[in-house]
Amino acid sequence: MIIKKKYLQSSIISENKSLNQVLITLQKSDLPDKKICFVTKKNKLVGVFTDGDMRRLLIKNVNRNEKLKKYLKKKFIFAYTNFNENKLKKIIKDKHIVGVPIIKKNRELVGLYTPKEDFYKRDNEVFIFAGGFGKRLFPLTDYNPKPMLSVGGRPLLESIIYSFKEFGFINFTISVNYKASKIIDYFKKGKEHNVAIKYLKEKNPLGTAGPLSNFKNKNKKTVIAINGDIYTRLDYRKLLNFHERGKYDFTICIKDYHQRIPYGVINSKKNKKKNIIDEKPVSHFFVNSGVFAFDPKVLKFLKKNQHLDMNNFINMLSKKGKKIGLFPLHEYWIDIGNYENFEAAFNQLRND
Repeated sequence: MIIKKKYLQSSIISENKSLNQVLITLQKSDLPDKKICFVTKKNKLVGVFTDGDMRRLLIKNVNRNEKLKKYLKKKFIFAYTNFNENKLKKIIKDKHIVGVPIIKKNRELVGLYTPKEDFYKRDNEVFIFAGGFGKRLFPLTDYNPKPMLSVGGRPLLESIIYSFKEFGFINFTISVNYKASKIIDYFKKGKEHNVAIKYLKEKNPLGTAGPLSNFKNKNKKTVIAINGDIYTRLDYRKLLNFHERGKYDFTICIKDYHQRIPYGVINSKKNKKKNIIDEKPVSHFFVNSGVFAFDPKVLKFLKKNQHLDMNNFINMLSKKGKKIGLFPLHEYWIDIGNYENFEAAFNQLRND
C-alpha cells in the first residue's frame, strides 16, 4: 500500500531545520507506527531521517541545535512511481525499514510504500516487575502495591499493559510479592483485558532482577521487561527491532538526565581557555529507565530464587562478554517512585 503525500505532511521537514526540530517532528508525526522524516530541499526529497537515526545521535550527546543536513546520509533508499512491489517488499524485509519513499523523476515526494502488517500478533513475552514494597510512597502503598495505585483513573499497571497491547503484545508475566492478591484478583488471567497473564510469586523479595530466575520463556523469542512503576509512550516494536538488528544479548533503554548544580563550580585545572568558575552548570547523564529487552539465553546466568538487582545482573553479563545495547528514549517517560513524580504521572495520564 502507498500512504499518499497529503497524509505525510507532518513528517516532511527541511534539511536546514535543527535536530531539536526533527525530534519534535518525529514525536508529533501522524504516523505513530512509522517514525520517519522526509527531508526536502526546494520541494525535492534529499534524504530520510528515522527514529533510529535520531537515537544513535542522542547516545553520542550531539548538539541538538545543529542542522539536520550535517547528519543526513547522502545515499538513501527510494523508488520511482513505476516500482516493482515484490522488490520493495524484499528490500523492506532485508533492511528492517518501515517503508520506501516513492518519488517522481524530478525527486518530488509522492508517498511512502509500506507493506500491510499483521499488527496484532506478537507473541514475544513481556515481563513486568511488580513485587516491590513502594516504601517511598507510604502511606499510599499501605493498602495497595505501588503498580496498583490509581494514575489517571485506573491502576498504573493497567496502563502499562495497555501501552504494550497497543503495539500488539498480549503475553505477560508479572512477578508479584507485596500484596500480590490485589494484582491477581484484579487482572486474573487477563481474559477481560484480552491478554494472557501469568504470575510468578516471590516467597522472599528477590530484587529488581532476581524474579527472572523463575521465568520460563517457552517460545525462545526476545523478552521485553519493564518495572511496574514506569510509564512511557515508547513504541516497543522499535525497541524489539533495535535489539534484534544489533544482535544484542541485553538492551537497556536509557534516558537523558539533566542535573543543575546550584553553585559556582571551581575548575581546579589551570587552563587559560576555561573559566575558573562555572556558574550553576548543568550535568548530563544517561540513566537506566527500567525498560529492557533481552535474549532469554541470558537467564541461565541467574541462580534460582537468589536476590539480585538489575544493575548487578547487567554488569555481570558485560563482564562475561555479552553484547549490551543502549537504546535512548526520547518519548515521554516517568518513574512514579516518589510523590512528586506520582503527582506528575497522575496529571499526565488523566489528560491522555
